[in-house]
Amino acid sequence: MIPRLVSSVSPCIPPPSLLLRRLSTSPPPITPRYILTYAYPPTILSDRVPHRPGHVSLAKSYKSKGTLLYAGGLSPPLPTPDKDTPVEGVFLFTNEDDAREFVDNDPYVKEGVVEEYSVREWACVVTPE
Repeated sequence: MIPRLVSSVSPCIPPPSLLLRRLSTSPPPITPRYILTYAYPPTILSDRVPHRPGHVSLAKSYKSKGTLLYAGGLSPPLPTPDKDTPVEGVFLFTNEDDAREFVDNDPYVKEGVVEEYSVREWACVVTPE
């Protein structure tokens, strides 16, 4: 009996269709986002009281604009007995200009509630979009 020829391509070489797929596959797109972080003092809960309505209103305006995706307080590293007092504020923006503009207009910064802040670019590879 003569063996049947199944493929003329060596089993060590992938078929041309797979080679083309591999060549055309590019790395996932990187979506730049910008993380604004605020360092809060231990007295943040009392210090923020008179300025919180303006701060939250400003955040909501950027959310409505579509450039602030998430915002909130970050508790100390766990485990901690005082997880209700935030040590940092974290804001995720779609662009650097709006993150910096937010800082310039935020009552927390203007009134000295925030000890320091930073804006950093975050290269998002896995996103919900």
